[in-house]
Amino acid sequence: MAQRLGQTHHRIADQQLAFLRLTARRAAGPDTGGTTMKPASKHCFARAMVAALACAAGGAWAADKGPLTVAVYGGIGEKTITECVIKPFTAATGVKVITDPGASALTMTKLNQQKSAPVIDVAWMDGGISELAWKAGLLEPLDPARMPNLENAIPQARYQDDGKIYAASTGYYALGILYNTELVKTPPTSWKDLWKDEYADLVALPSPDNAMGIPLLAHLAKLYGGGLDNPAPAIEQIRKLKVAAFWNSSGTATNMFQNEEIAVSPHFSTSAWTLIKNGQPLKYVAPSDGAVANDIRVHLVHGTPRRELAEQFINGIFTQETASCLARTFYAGPYVKDVKLPPDVAQYMPWGAQGTIDDVVIPDWLALNAKREALTDAWNKNIGRR
Repeated sequence: MAQRLGQTHHRIADQQLAFLRLTARRAAGPDTGGTTMKPASKHCFARAMVAALACAAGGAWAADKGPLTVAVYGGIGEKTITECVIKPFTAATGVKVITDPGASALTMTKLNQQKSAPVIDVAWMDGGISELAWKAGLLEPLDPARMPNLENAIPQARYQDDGKIYAASTGYYALGILYNTELVKTPPTSWKDLWKDEYADLVALPSPDNAMGIPLLAHLAKLYGGGLDNPAPAIEQIRKLKVAAFWNSSGTATNMFQNEEIAVSPHFSTSAWTLIKNGQPLKYVAPSDGAVANDIRVHLVHGTPRRELAEQFINGIFTQETASCLARTFYAGPYVKDVKLPPDVAQYMPWGAQGTIDDVVIPDWLALNAKREALTDAWNKNIGRR
């Protein structure tokens, strides 16, 4: 299960990148293992869901009894969302939920195709694609007055544009630093440590071909005194770096670690934990200057004819019980306030066992998508492909 989760997260991220590139200019203008829930936990989820839905509906169920169609991630993502969200919702309401699995870019394509007559009512999509879908007019704002459990979400989990909440997080993952404990004498603690002389020819970086390559470049630019409008400081530093490789896909990075072609590199937290749990001599570090995070988000589809039911579904997601379930089974950092995780789960969070959401860097995707083409061009012109 852990193997499948790591593969799912990096496959989803890799598949989304081409889509981000094609649509970024348009937007700027106008995918682990865990603990299976015990039966008692399922009953608790159902009771919590009943209370959540009753609150959202003002004590009365919606007249529409479904079915409800929900776009989810494929593979372990679909299984996790089904276990943690869909089953409790159906148990509480009797409403059938139909899942439509796929990567975020594919889900946005479907929403665009269905724009005049939506079939999908609720959609999960990652940060980056989420903003593009909003700018394309494919999403309805999330109204806290109609979904009061949104108030349970941490502030960072409510994404707003022009005062409207267009998406809400349902869990975080991150890009941190993975290193080989047998080949690296001095463990890295920050992004700037990648430039240590002892890592020469052992370090690797993601290229812009990877979904998190540009967000990392933007973060490094800020660390070295630049920013989205001035990536030159980061470009200059990367040109000095004696890299073993620039990797395009997370799967490539995983293979290079397994073959000891590299000893230190940025890597997705979920993929890193998969390798570690499989016995590789590796350790994952959440950098002191911020792991670069992304998240899995839930959205209300514009024009859904089952809006009230869809809002009840979304409202039920924002409970401590559901957030804990997603953390255990998907290694997703909690998006609800005051979630307490046991140590054996907390150690796998994207910000580390002792960290919090404040210890990761969440890209401003609205701004980043607008600058993606320029940042990619700067990389290709000054660094190219090695």
